[in-house]
Amino acid sequence: MKNEHLIMPDNRLTNNIESSQISSLIDDHNQSSDYIPQTTSTVINENKHVEVKNIRARDHWSSRIVYLLSIIGFVVDLGNVWRFPTTCYRNGGGAFLIPYFTFLFLVGLPCMYMELAIGQYHRLGYITVWNKVCPMLKGIGYSMLIINIYVLSYYNTIIAWSIYYCFASFRTIVPWTSCNNSWNTPNCYSVYQSNVTLSHNQSCSSAEEYYERRVLQSQKSMGINALGSLRWELVGCSVIVFILIYGSIYKGVKTAGKAIWFTALIPYVVLVILLLRSFTLEGIMDGLKYYIYPTFDKLKEYSVWQAAAVQIFFSLGPGFGVLLGYASYSDFHDNVPRTAIAASLINCFTSLLYGIVIFSGIGYLSHRLNSDVRKFVEGQMSL
Repeated sequence: MKNEHLIMPDNRLTNNIESSQISSLIDDHNQSSDYIPQTTSTVINENKHVEVKNIRARDHWSSRIVYLLSIIGFVVDLGNVWRFPTTCYRNGGGAFLIPYFTFLFLVGLPCMYMELAIGQYHRLGYITVWNKVCPMLKGIGYSMLIINIYVLSYYNTIIAWSIYYCFASFRTIVPWTSCNNSWNTPNCYSVYQSNVTLSHNQSCSSAEEYYERRVLQSQKSMGINALGSLRWELVGCSVIVFILIYGSIYKGVKTAGKAIWFTALIPYVVLVILLLRSFTLEGIMDGLKYYIYPTFDKLKEYSVWQAAAVQIFFSLGPGFGVLLGYASYSDFHDNVPRTAIAASLINCFTSLLYGIVIFSGIGYLSHRLNSDVRKFVEGQMSL
């Protein structure tokens, strides 16, 4: 029997029906079905007959592990790979973990739990669900939609750059490792040169020049008011991104559930590879000490606690409506606290590991260039 939701009749009808009869209907109904709200409705018409109106059941994730992977795939992003390590270093190193985990348990985890619980119970998207929670607040759903459009515009651009680099890497010698290309300047240096040393502040790495002068070709623009023509190579990569997104979601959670095995697990495969590789490099301890060395005096500054709160929201992603939407496709009886705690802790653990990878690479880079780590950390890291 399909799932049903009992809608109580109005007062005029209930006066003519014994309360015990209604209770009996509810008990028989719930015992004979796997109760999930808002899939079908049971009403009592004017003739006091019970009618069942079937409503199409909402799709659901194929398994609970797929549901958990979908949440992990959302919360683990560039905020973990790049933003967390630099924020951690600039706000006290290892001491930053104190305000970070404080806001995780006081703000981040409760907000994540709330979104998952609302989505799982009402089984509606982040726009229509507010008609059930509080109709006066339905503008929140449209605000979430606008925010997601903004995020989509730059996140998909970053993915398009990644695809561009992927195509460019299918060469014997990748072009960003040397300074012998048409787009390079006299100030270019390569970490693959022997005994290379930064001679002045205008020095620019071959990788940086490849990104700015070959990928973006920013040297052809005089400023924000002169954007220049389209980079058709990047336009093509952007088209590929949108095709991949469409292919992942065109059948809803059925196709998204299959794609999530790749999108959620590949970052961890790359993380393990980079982590093992970083342990073989020289000078990694010089970078790691800037990452994990605690500066407890920083905890007295308001900006450190503010940065921790911003990082939690940036990383876990409450308020975007994605968690609410994912939860609406979950099992109605799923353990929400367990899911929220598991996803948030995995997210934080991933951030710490990516920090080790990033600062190990910076330590190796400073070792090769005979330069101070602080110069790279404070001058060339931002997101």
